Amino acid sequence: MNVFALDVSTSIIGLCILDNKKNILLLDHIDLKKEKNFWKKCDKARIEIVKISKKYKIDAIAIEESLSKFSRGKSSAGTLILLARFNAVISYICREIFNFDPIYIGASDARRLCGIKIQQTQKCGKTAKEQTFEHMSANDLQHIKWPLKKTSTNSNFRPKDFCFDRVDAFVIASAYLIQCSNKIKKSS
Repeated sequence: MNVFALDVSTSIIGLCILDNKKNILLLDHIDLKKEKNFWKKCDKARIEIVKISKKYKIDAIAIEESLSKFSRGKSSAGTLILLARFNAVISYICREIFNFDPIYIGASDARRLCGIKIQQTQKCGKTAKEQTFEHMSANDLQHIKWPLKKTSTNSNFRPKDFCFDRVDAFVIASAYLIQCSNKIKKSS
């Protein structure tokens, strides 16, 4: 079984395909930053998802659930609505291309299933995305050499932005496989 997972946002869509043994078949992203129009973003995403459908056999689709509550100082009602609308359109595109319904997994649930413990940003100085990236880079994805960019404030380097979205898609795919495995164990 191959699971296709997406971490959907209006700037970058993280993509991952894992087989049932958790081998990575695809770890990529769709960059939508240059597309200023909502529908052009949708069109570009569709084109890329169609390419994936022609290259890989997909048995399940797992999509990170849209945010449903405000994050202090980070998300406005307009942002939440835009993200939910975009997530819905991308979900529909996937459903139309692959002919089955996507499964939604919340980011917190996915991280928990993958054994990632997230601390509050105030305590550790890192966002949940950064903590997830660090955990997965030290464990399941330690074999991957991530492209880096120079930070603007000093001469340090950090992973390019899309790396975080790729990792989030990997976490969603992994969580889906863990959920499937847990269901099989319970039914035995």
